Amino acid sequence: MAKVIVQKAAITGITCAIPNNPKSIFEVGDPYFDTDFIRKINQTVGTETLYFTKQESSGDLGIASASALIERMGWEKETVDGLIFVSQTMDYIVPPTCCRIQHELGLPEDIYAVDLNYGCAGYVQGLLLATQVIETGLCKRVILINAECHHRYISRKDESTALIFGDAASATAVEASSAASRSAFLSVVDGSHTQDLILGMYKEVEREDIEDKGHVFMSGEAVTTYMLKKIPQLARQLADYYGCELNDLDSVLFHQANAYMIRYLAKRMKLEPDKVPVNIENFGNTSGPSIPLLICDKRKQYFDPGQYKRKVMLMGFGAGFIIAGAILELGGLKGGDIIFI
Repeated sequence: MAKVIVQKAAITGITCAIPNNPKSIFEVGDPYFDTDFIRKINQTVGTETLYFTKQESSGDLGIASASALIERMGWEKETVDGLIFVSQTMDYIVPPTCCRIQHELGLPEDIYAVDLNYGCAGYVQGLLLATQVIETGLCKRVILINAECHHRYISRKDESTALIFGDAASATAVEASSAASRSAFLSVVDGSHTQDLILGMYKEVEREDIEDKGHVFMSGEAVTTYMLKKIPQLARQLADYYGCELNDLDSVLFHQANAYMIRYLAKRMKLEPDKVPVNIENFGNTSGPSIPLLICDKRKQYFDPGQYKRKVMLMGFGAGFIIAGAILELGGLKGGDIIFI
């Protein structure tokens, strides 16, 4: 597995953006599913409200969240020297969406800019890269944008995905700091499960049960079984690497994939329920942005300058299968806004 200790980089602010177009899952599902099935999804997965873009793209949501972040941070735009855009629903195949975002935000031309194509582990993977470009001295101020517009690639008739995924974006400020607390990151990939969660394009998909290649396919059972087995193991390895026990953590913030899965993981890892917040009912599964959305949703814990820094584990997991985790200290952040566009 890939793992690293970070000493020089700190998360200093977060904002999020949501399309101002809320949909009840009963509204979304009514034309295609009976009420009992929709109620079952609500009770197990936990989704209640989803937000879908109308004309906006992932880049649009990312620009909105980053603009709000820059204002909250009080940054001069010329001082930003890193831009990381993480998405699996990018605006373009070519060029990278980060090019458009750099221009729209008015960031310097000599900025380090890159797109990353990751799924639900994307936020933690993006943080890992952001901290590394700071650790190496390449950048001093990085804006990490994680944005997804999944609903365009979801079949409204698919029982596994139609009532689960929503659209959202986040922007995170990562800065070089001599006062940064120590952080630890871990990342693993098991590509044998590539076709258990997939949107096929160029490569022929080999699974016979995938008939609709124009929409996301997810084998919910395969994803759940794998993650319930692997995540507790990796979480303990990450805690050992950082030098703490799981019970020493103030919070464990899981990607908001499934309320049942999160609560089961908490029980399996012997974590107190109040240390493992769940808010999938508010936004649905927004992929990578679900973790920063959770942080902003619990803003009193992380954005009050008077609060102590909390030792937090972040755990993202999904397509690939990729699992990425981090242990870091969060507190006194700027922002915390969830803006609607």
